Amino acid sequence: MRQSTGLENVEIIVVDDGAGDQVGGHRPAAAAPLSQGHHLYPPGGPGLSAARNTGLAHATGDWVSFGDPDDFLDPNLFARIDAEISGTQGQAPVMIATRPVSYQQDADRFRTDHPLDYRFADTRTELPAADPGNHIQPQVSSAWLDRAAIERHGLRFDPRIGPAFEDAHFVNRLLLREPERNVVFLRDANTYYRTRPNAGVSAEWYIDQFRHGYLDLLEQAWRRAAWSRGSSSARSSTAPSDISSISSTAPNRPALRGGPEGGDLPAPEQDLLRHR
Repeated sequence: MRQSTGLENVEIIVVDDGAGDQVGGHRPAAAAPLSQGHHLYPPGGPGLSAARNTGLAHATGDWVSFGDPDDFLDPNLFARIDAEISGTQGQAPVMIATRPVSYQQDADRFRTDHPLDYRFADTRTELPAADPGNHIQPQVSSAWLDRAAIERHGLRFDPRIGPAFEDAHFVNRLLLREPERNVVFLRDANTYYRTRPNAGVSAEWYIDQFRHGYLDLLEQAWRRAAWSRGSSSARSSTAPSDISSISSTAPNRPALRGGPEGGDLPAPEQDLLRHR
């Protein structure tokens, strides 16, 4: 967490997500100060979404990001984010996206081969939140978001979605509600994530992604009449690209050929796949 700017103006909130037995050698029963401006909180419920919602409830800063436990940051990341915010002329962007760089721990090697790395071809890219094109942002761990906008719209992570699409669901609901603002992508602001093998998931997991994630996001975009204007941030292919990825693997995953108990997928999910 070392940063060239220091951490005096940074609020660090650590939340136990309930995944393990201990955090820092103990499991907190109540909020515990780690140092000035840094606090450790018990979970507001099981899972990552509940932990992030707990963090949001206690956050007081102007901008928020949600680092994963095994992520680490470029030492100049905060300086570059601060320069972007302070150098803004007019209205600040609603989101600043940093470049995700993978770290292969076994080989001690960094790679800029993320499938969405094309978003960082230029040093800085600014686009309207209502129509970012193919510059989608499916993760919150590499994004900085305007906390006032989050609170203004009462947004929280949906614990029914995960462990994957809850990020994109959260980010794109925010962009749908701030269509007059912009999003910024910064190439030289790096967030490092460790690569690890994919964990096995159940058929219920996939169905929950469709029902509570993709369908809900698409429905919200439809309600806001963004489809008719052709300016939906959801339409920029966040959901369709994930849907394509999941459905294309279905033949190799027997559990996906039916619902949780061996039946067909529910009708809404069938319709979404049929018209993707």
